[in-house]
Amino acid sequence: MASGMSYDRALEKADLVEKRERHKTELIKEVQALKKTGVIKSIHKRLLKKYSREVKVWIVKGELVRGLFFIDFTEGGHDKVYHFVPQKEVWLDDDLSPRERRYVLFHELHERYLMSHGWTYSRAHREASRIEYRCRAHPDKLDEDLRREIQRNQ
Repeated sequence: MASGMSYDRALEKADLVEKRERHKTELIKEVQALKKTGVIKSIHKRLLKKYSREVKVWIVKGELVRGLFFIDFTEGGHDKVYHFVPQKEVWLDDDLSPRERRYVLFHELHERYLMSHGWTYSRAHREASRIEYRCRAHPDKLDEDLRREIQRNQ
């Protein structure tokens, strides 16, 4: 950027270098040995049965997701945002602390619900962030809000 390159172009180049470095790790080499079939099973770490109904909530190996699919995957995502997430799934990065999981899950479920009703990602993400922050200020309401979002995503 100091030499005049735009931020977007510099980010694109930096992502390519970082992705190349990630592919050198043994973990990525091991998964690359798999064909595309079975990769999702390798990424899934643990199903969160308490929060899974029709939409399944998975703790996933975030390092693999970043190495194989999307270098900027952080915290979580779902099938309405990422083409690589199977239908009716929400993924939570295994780097998240257990305390953070419920807040991120709430965010992802609300965002997914809005997107399934025609909202763009940007708009749904802003709204999900807004109510996530509200929940962080009122953690006593989180369980109730999570139950509502699980029901709405069915």
